[in-house]
Amino acid sequence: MPAVAQLSVKSVTKSYGTRTVLDQGTLAELDGVRVGERLRLDGLLAIEPGQRLLITGGNGAGKTTLLRVLAGDLEPDAGTARRTQTLTR
Repeated sequence: MPAVAQLSVKSVTKSYGTRTVLDQGTLAELDGVRVGERLRLDGLLAIEPGQRLLITGGNGAGKTTLLRVLAGDLEPDAGTARRTQTLTR
């Protein structure tokens, strides 16, 4: 039986000078983020291009806080928040 070639690509970017022609990288990544008592993310949340994110919860659950951290409007008290230049508000 012939071998099957497999290819896995993650966070690929290609530019010619200042012109980016391919950007398949992660748009935003939150790892172990905490903001006071409002938001606590244990583990990693990575958002890829074209991906949809559903955020649900009761009043005061931290939905808006999460979106503000993703947008860069609010820095977390702990953990890391990384955003690419392609993420816009």
